[in-house]
Amino acid sequence: FALTKQDRGPEDAEMAVGPEQMQPLSSDAVAISFKIRGVTLEPLLQAKPLMKATKKALRAALAQECGQGIGTEHVAVSLSEGSLIVDANIWPPPSISCAFVKDRLKSSSSLLDTIQTWVSEVPNLDKVLTGPVRVSKSSVSVSIIRSGDETDISHEATTSDLHSSPSLSKQVQEVPMQLTDVRRILQQEQQNVMIKCKELQDC
Repeated sequence: FALTKQDRGPEDAEMAVGPEQMQPLSSDAVAISFKIRGVTLEPLLQAKPLMKATKKALRAALAQECGQGIGTEHVAVSLSEGSLIVDANIWPPPSISCAFVKDRLKSSSSLLDTIQTWVSEVPNLDKVLTGPVRVSKSSVSVSIIRSGDETDISHEATTSDLHSSPSLSKQVQEVPMQLTDVRRILQQEQQNVMIKCKELQDC
């Protein structure tokens, strides 16, 4: 379900998600990055609860802007220096395409205000602000991260090569299956990482 500002505040925006509740995630993700002025990284690094609350607010703001079907459990956030650089990945559930989420974020007229409002209302953040919380419009970047297309390597060998080398033919036939297995393992690991992030509430 979609998270709305009216339903939740920054202090309780985090949704409790355990392994049994975690929905399958898209193998692709929507990446968004932006710069927030008025906030620096150092005070957040020195106060873990403040860091956690700021990330929680950012996840809530982005989930709200993504619309119905996207919750905080689909969003992971990382912060870096410069006033404050925010990098977030959004893994939609299978029922929602990355293209839809990307277009919604890029066309949103309320994105900056939503982020600024959620972050400004983080408890005790006002004590470490260097100025008004403002998202730099020119710094906003939204893109889709593709998991990568599987290449059918069997097509790279010529028919004569396959006939002349039975062992090569067998190896080529095995490669697509190996790639499929690798992709499946990577997707499982992605699920595990996201679940662990929510358990730690510090992604």
